Amino acid sequence: MSGVTQGQNLKKAFEALEIYNYFKAKEIFEKKLKKHPIPCSFGLSSIYSTNDNPFFNIDIAHAFFVNMEKSYDSMDSKYKIAVVKYGIDTIEIHKLKLKIDSVKFYQISLNPNIETLESYIHVYPDSRYTKQCIRIRDELAFKQSLTQNNIESLKEFLQKYPNAKQVAEVEELYDKYLFQRYANNNSIASYDTFISRHPESAYIRQAQDSIFYIATADKSISSFETFIRQQKSNPNVAYAWEQLYLLAIYDMDDKAFNSFISNYPDYPRLESVIKEYLLLELEYYQYREFNQTDSSLKWGFIDHHGQIAIAANYEWVGDFHEGLAEVGLNGKSGFIKKNGEQTVACIYDEVYPFSEGYAVVERNGKLGFINKYGKELSDFNYDDLGSFKTGIAIASQESKYGYLNTAFDYIIPCVYDDAYPFINGLAKVIKEDKYGFINVKGEEVIPLEYDFVEDFHQGLAVVKKDEYFGLIDSTNRLVLDLSYESIGDECEGLRMVMKNNKYGFIDHQANIVIPMLYQYKPDVFVKSCFSNGVCVVRKNDKYGIINAKDQLVLPFKFTNLSNMSQGIIAAKYSNWGYVNQDNKTIYKFILQEAHPFSDGMGRVKRNNKYGFVNKEGRLQIDFQYDNATDFKNGYSIVKQNGLSGLLFISDVIILPIEFNEIEYINKSLIKVMKNNKMGYYQPQKRTFLWKEEGAEF
Repeated sequence: MSGVTQGQNLKKAFEALEIYNYFKAKEIFEKKLKKHPIPCSFGLSSIYSTNDNPFFNIDIAHAFFVNMEKSYDSMDSKYKIAVVKYGIDTIEIHKLKLKIDSVKFYQISLNPNIETLESYIHVYPDSRYTKQCIRIRDELAFKQSLTQNNIESLKEFLQKYPNAKQVAEVEELYDKYLFQRYANNNSIASYDTFISRHPESAYIRQAQDSIFYIATADKSISSFETFIRQQKSNPNVAYAWEQLYLLAIYDMDDKAFNSFISNYPDYPRLESVIKEYLLLELEYYQYREFNQTDSSLKWGFIDHHGQIAIAANYEWVGDFHEGLAEVGLNGKSGFIKKNGEQTVACIYDEVYPFSEGYAVVERNGKLGFINKYGKELSDFNYDDLGSFKTGIAIASQESKYGYLNTAFDYIIPCVYDDAYPFINGLAKVIKEDKYGFINVKGEEVIPLEYDFVEDFHQGLAVVKKDEYFGLIDSTNRLVLDLSYESIGDECEGLRMVMKNNKYGFIDHQANIVIPMLYQYKPDVFVKSCFSNGVCVVRKNDKYGIINAKDQLVLPFKFTNLSNMSQGIIAAKYSNWGYVNQDNKTIYKFILQEAHPFSDGMGRVKRNNKYGFVNKEGRLQIDFQYDNATDFKNGYSIVKQNGLSGLLFISDVIILPIEFNEIEYINKSLIKVMKNNKMGYYQPQKRTFLWKEEGAEF
């Protein structure tokens, strides 16, 4: 018979299989098995593994599958491509294996016993159910050994199943009961006795840990210090030192470090504390370099001299907070100190800056807390966590919010739909779209009855109910009734209030000191804050300026005004210009834009170009830039044709307009990018602190 005919017969077999004609398919597969072992074994395995035909036998199906799989794996790619026409490829083979494994597992799971489970484990070593069979077998054997309740049965279990999870339980059964006799008293004295009498017990560490937890239950500096002095051989002493250290340098300032160094000269890591203290004052900046090994950019830190302080070994780095900076390796995050020490390994999906000695970290979509030495302090079962502030952190579980203390106990349970940090002992919370305030005891000092609230400021909070705003004090007394459509922030003792599109100003006692005669418009809300004793107001569609006594400083004749800055006001008729508080024109009204003065210069725009005007009204820097920033510390970032440069206030370009990006780091350092190369420039010294290799600037 020709190869074509044989191939057609196999095709007929698979076609029969597709229409569930198992008899015909089986007949052809068995006849052609020797010549075509792979497709025929695949077909027969498919038939025997299907329970809707009289040939169903999962053990025979498995036998055919094993032979087929071995043969298939040894074949070259040409043959594997040839059998694809029968629907045989690695995906379909894998599907058939899963089916056989599943059916057999289901059969033995109906009435599991040690013998059938052992058989499955032996015959199906790579099944996805094998581990489950092992677990079930171990559990049955464990229960059997406990039922027999003798040393021989326990010994037999350990010999047969040395990798069972129950091994430790069997080994420690006696030790456990003995330990519990001492643990019932739950006192330091009883645990000390246990340790002295049973030094070889597997529960020694648990006894030592129990002593630590009892002795340091209040997690105070004094309790950690007492524990350290009295339990010198306890393995938790090092951790107690760490906790004492974290508590003692809570503020991370000179006073805290000096006090710790003075009070604890026997701290095991005192030298590192001193170095850390000295490094804490130094400024570090992120730098990068090209890594030839893996053709990637790696990040590290340079110091204020431009010298490499921490080598560029990381995929990313963050800024330092409380002496630690985030770093990334292999897609995971951790923390390093300024001395380069990796205090928290890069094992987390995400990390957040340290606050009060604790950092929020994420693993597998859940959040928890660690300390500066990388010790995990809480369970990873939170959906959301906030940083600690004054010893309290917001936490969320199951879409509800509450508050944790530094012992990671809930001081306020998760009962709120949203929660905010405590400010002066009060926190804003939301439940069922209603706002209120609670204290640190969880007491609702301001009932959840408002549609909106702002945080308290100088003893007062803006609240909203039924579309109207008012003011309350910390006792929920209405200082200003709920009848206003808008209420602004308090600035220089005065606060804007608006009703019926008219606004005025109240004092801190909620007395109306400037009548509600002014015309409201949304932009008024931004401008309606007193500064330097004056405020922009609007009347008859024109803007003017008043003082705190409602006296007119600038008449109502402008279509727009900015708040006064450095004694000068940007004003607009049809175009912008500048006036002083005496309504004297400083610069004529011919500008497209006029911005508040900064560093004695006003940023202006005319004919779509930016320049700068000085306080005498003279055009100090001509209209020539496509964009510009306000002067800051004597410098402005200017742009032309999409590129940036640095302009000194005396109209001198100190960095040519050729950079893709320029960014202020601080008053003495600027970060620049050009052609994807990075550098740090010191404008006061007119020199680069550091440039990336290959940078042409």
